[in-house]
Amino acid sequence: MEAKKKLNYKIAIIIIPAFAIGILIFNYFMNLTFGGVIKELVDARINNTRAEIQKMLDVSSGVSTLLADTVAKTGASLTQEQYVEILKSYVEKEQVIYGAGIWLEPYTFSPERQYFGPYAYKDGDAIAVSYDYEAKDYDFVNQDWYKKVK
Repeated sequence: MEAKKKLNYKIAIIIIPAFAIGILIFNYFMNLTFGGVIKELVDARINNTRAEIQKMLDVSSGVSTLLADTVAKTGASLTQEQYVEILKSYVEKEQVIYGAGIWLEPYTFSPERQYFGPYAYKDGDAIAVSYDYEAKDYDFVNQDWYKKVK
């Protein structure tokens, strides 16, 4: 019986290290074979995501520039309703844009009107309009988001 235990012990001493070395070699060759493929797949996915984000930023930037140019050229020659229709149109046409607004310096739109700040946004399948930014107690000209882009 003692001889059988010694034989089992000798076999275990040989098999366990051989098995461990086999796993290490297998792992090494798998990494050589598929490591590059996995890296390429991950890099391709990152580049694709980066391109999608850049495309969305380009659309947003283009709409912002177009809207700013429109307001600069038309000024108070358009009514608030006409500006709202422009905002709604931009929000509706561009999938990546959630909302758009026009906020003018006090009394710029009209000498009688201190705040001008219509905001159109997606509300489910509809385009909603908010005039909350025009509230005197909100005073958008003193909000950080306004000051930073002023």
